[in-house]
Amino acid sequence: MTNAFRQFFAAREGCPDSRIPRSELWIGTDALVGLGFTDDLRGHIAFRRRWGMDTLMLPMSHDKTYSQSCGYRFFNADEVAEARTLSHVPVGVIVDGPFQRYLAGRDFLAAMAAFAGRENDVAADLAAEAHKRLALVATALRTGAALVIIADDIAWQAGLYLGPEVTHRMLGPLYIDMVSLVRAAGALPLIHSCGAVGPFLPQLCSYGFLGPAGCEVQAAELLRIGRKCGPDYIMLAGIDGNLLETGRLTPAHRSEFQEAVSALAASESFMATSSCGLRSVKNAENLRRLYELLDAVPRPHGAVHQ
Repeated sequence: MTNAFRQFFAAREGCPDSRIPRSELWIGTDALVGLGFTDDLRGHIAFRRRWGMDTLMLPMSHDKTYSQSCGYRFFNADEVAEARTLSHVPVGVIVDGPFQRYLAGRDFLAAMAAFAGRENDVAADLAAEAHKRLALVATALRTGAALVIIADDIAWQAGLYLGPEVTHRMLGPLYIDMVSLVRAAGALPLIHSCGAVGPFLPQLCSYGFLGPAGCEVQAAELLRIGRKCGPDYIMLAGIDGNLLETGRLTPAHRSEFQEAVSALAASESFMATSSCGLRSVKNAENLRRLYELLDAVPRPHGAVHQ
């Protein structure tokens, strides 16, 4: 079966007049309800259609329906399967990664200290979390999800929490297992992390991830990374979360945004996506304004796959 996202990208190849595609990973309850939509599957589909998004991305979980701290809901396997019937755009899922789940419910500083003092115990805990994540990914793939984003916040603004060597040693094998499962099903694996993850993205691509989804990485760095990661590189990027929070989009904001997106649009496998999702009505309204600016950005003739 042809992957729905690959089919979408292929249909755009050689069509410079087609608009820049757009996607969002997370749509929060406050944004939906504040704009008159219900926070359920049909409400998410209706919102994304109204805003003109080209994909339907659904955070997925076995055991919970809502994240109080993040302000958005999760969807189960039945809902993801139904989404493929109700929606006329490619459907992807977002699954929390093993590091993120390991930290959940633990004291952050104590959990970080454990990596230095009890690495074997931590490795066992991470492996147990990864086993649960693999089961959820397998369930997602059975629904026919065409793209799987592993959301694992392994970095903060100063860099990787664990440093590149420990991250590679302790998380690399777990990521390879997850990516292998996704690829074997014909789906596309992407990685999300908050923070300064850019320098580590080539390593993540070496595990089999095809590129970043909603990472806090600037356009020039994304393009440099793409040249290292090869022709299958995919970018869901380009919308700085600060632009969604601003009270007014200034001419400088508009110019910087259009310049960055114009550079990224040289790739056929680029979708304009924010690094933070939509948590509020203000976020959603600012996104609508940015989409208007997107419509005015010409795609370079001869746009190519990275």
